[in-house]
Amino acid sequence: MLTAIVLCAAYSPLLSKFFRSLWNRSHYQHFPFVLGAFAWLLWQRTSQAVPSESPNKKLLGWLSGFLFAVAWAMLALAYYVHSPWLAAVSAVTLVAGFLVRSRRVRLIQNAWGIWLLLLLIVPLPTHPDQQLIAVLQLQSSRLSSTLLDWIGISHLMSGNVLRLAGKELFVDEACSGIVSLMSIVACAVIYSVWNNRSLIHMLFLTLAGIGWATLMNVTRICTIAYAFDRWGVDWTAGLPHELLGLAVFLLTFLALVSTDRLLLRCISPIAAPYHELHGTIPKYGRLLIAGWDATLRRFSPRLVEASRAAESQVDYVRLFAENMRLAMLGAVPLVAFAMLGGIQMVYGDWLFDLEKTQAAVGDNAKVLENAATIDAELLPKQCATFNRVSFTLKERESDNVFGKYSQTYEYQDFDKDTMLVSCDYPFSGGWHELAICYQGIGWEQTDRQIVDAPGADENETWGFVEISFTGREGAHAHLVYCQFDEHGQAVAPPTSSFTDYIFQRLLRPSGSVQGKQFFQVQVWTTGAGEVSEEKQEKARELLLDTRERFRRFITQGSASSQLD
Repeated sequence: MLTAIVLCAAYSPLLSKFFRSLWNRSHYQHFPFVLGAFAWLLWQRTSQAVPSESPNKKLLGWLSGFLFAVAWAMLALAYYVHSPWLAAVSAVTLVAGFLVRSRRVRLIQNAWGIWLLLLLIVPLPTHPDQQLIAVLQLQSSRLSSTLLDWIGISHLMSGNVLRLAGKELFVDEACSGIVSLMSIVACAVIYSVWNNRSLIHMLFLTLAGIGWATLMNVTRICTIAYAFDRWGVDWTAGLPHELLGLAVFLLTFLALVSTDRLLLRCISPIAAPYHELHGTIPKYGRLLIAGWDATLRRFSPRLVEASRAAESQVDYVRLFAENMRLAMLGAVPLVAFAMLGGIQMVYGDWLFDLEKTQAAVGDNAKVLENAATIDAELLPKQCATFNRVSFTLKERESDNVFGKYSQTYEYQDFDKDTMLVSCDYPFSGGWHELAICYQGIGWEQTDRQIVDAPGADENETWGFVEISFTGREGAHAHLVYCQFDEHGQAVAPPTSSFTDYIFQRLLRPSGSVQGKQFFQVQVWTTGAGEVSEEKQEKARELLLDTRERFRRFITQGSASSQLD
């Protein structure tokens, strides 16, 4: 009980922010289900555990101590850089340490399979889930277009935009497969651990789940299109859309269970059943069969079976003494985690600090209120060498990948070159990769680079992303964009290097982005031919000139704060 209280005090502040941030990502909203499955399976298997007879108890003790030390170090670093993500990794490592230590006393069936469930709720660095979203969107759209052609529904598919007669549908995240995919992957892993499937069986079942999720989402898209084209019924929103999604999810899960039964027959030993059936070994393919059986034995979990007689012969006095000795050895890491929890309570951002929480909510509401008052006069009629010709305000669904709000200014120069300047908001969870949005409407990225540029202050560097696109019929486009948070702090674009990401973003003091609201400024230009270097330079100048105006107005909310 003391251990639980200390660890809650040490981890609660940062983990609460981590889970709030995770809930803001629609494709990770299954995490409460994963945590519940982890707790239930661990409790069930622990109650069924048998005494351990491992000869390497000393080695297990050293290994668990090492994992505890690593978890403490990562938690301390998470406090220093204020990284809830790093605190979550520390918590997962800590659980691994407890499982190793428990192995010295009790043998829990498939314990590491249960621990593997926790990895489902920790996003990987560099946000590969966004790339996965883009891939699934495009694949679902292409397969849906092929199926709609086959059933005779007139349509036009451009990227992820499905155009029907009188209706334009965007195959966004809700229909791309990412929600169902992550849920089905979680179901596949949980189902495998629950049934004590082998590691290779779990891998195949997860891959099958990805295929089934994509196929079922194609079915959902085509069903929506068919209902609208044939009967004029709109199932893109509201209760019908939710019910359709649940029905498709249920079918996907049933297909996953069916696949599991198939894999049980396919991924099984060959030599022993063959010998039992025929009384001999196969004449051909003996080497291949031996290799297959050895591979299955290597990746299968160790299933523990113990008789009640063995249970009745346990020396409970010795077992109690062993537990007390382990508790004394665990006092050192317990005190270390208690120190971290105490420091966080006194000097940190405590979970129940209502005053700070209310202040943060008030700041978010204030900047959103300021952004809502942006009008045509915020940006000057002439900016760099461009003249403003129009202003539009667009409002979308709150979870739209382009942002709920967009204020767009159309500028033209003396050569009639048109560039669109847009402020899009709000986004949460960190950097918003805008290239994925344009890829979703049919553009193909050809080049991407990060450009370092000076900010408003002398010591500030505010980088932006520059991307080139190609489209259908030889169209070309050029995009430059950047982001800032509700405090006006510039957000550095993520690099493609994993090492750079770790050192520049995760291990940077005050580098946490959980719970913040983000605003995006972009300049978009298109042309029939390639966008010249001169036009690209104009787009950069336009971005640098307008982004500071947006930032000052949104964070300060005063017309006098604008640039001259």
